[in-house]
Amino acid sequence: MTESEWLTCTDPDPMLAYLRTRASSRKLRLFACACARRGWDLLTDERSRRAVEVAERYADGEADKIELANVSATAWEAWRNAAEAAACDVVNPNSWTAAMDAAKHASWATKNYRADELTILASLLRDLFNPFLFRPMNLNAPVLKWNDNTVVRLARSMYDDTRFEEVPILGDALEEAGCQDADILGHCRNPGPHVRGCWLVDLLLEKRQLR
Repeated sequence: MTESEWLTCTDPDPMLAYLRTRASSRKLRLFACACARRGWDLLTDERSRRAVEVAERYADGEADKIELANVSATAWEAWRNAAEAAACDVVNPNSWTAAMDAAKHASWATKNYRADELTILASLLRDLFNPFLFRPMNLNAPVLKWNDNTVVRLARSMYDDTRFEEVPILGDALEEAGCQDADILGHCRNPGPHVRGCWLVDLLLEKRQLR
């Protein structure tokens, strides 16, 4: 897959196929969780929501395999619809399978036309992985240290509290700090969706992009 194809693709399947040997377990599982959160309002059973939350913590090393297995069992007990199936998918021990299955079930879960939902899911992948698949991306130390590490602290707060709708605010701070990178500022101005694992927030928090 070329960079041009990646940027214009409207189907997550070929993108995930490209990522299979390139992406980390963390990123793939966070994508699966982002898919499940697309139908969050349809997860009326707390067991389904708990599975997604534990899977996110597991991706970041904050939950263990035993906890993941426990919420997997209860999530399957709650399974009634496609949204809840996606919540079951996120706790699959195989992160690539989790990503593929969660995308499939999420594409049927919402009220959007399926083609429209697939386009959104493709955008989620670009939020997590673009543009690191094709070229390196770095931020200068002065930008990171500006105003007592303001941009890093803002990114940490966004990540911890799942406030990714504030990415445009982060962009304003980066620009004020002296960042002139078109990819970075353009990503901040992009309406999203932005989710946990967003490549820019990960970059600021020095998380490995494909880990």
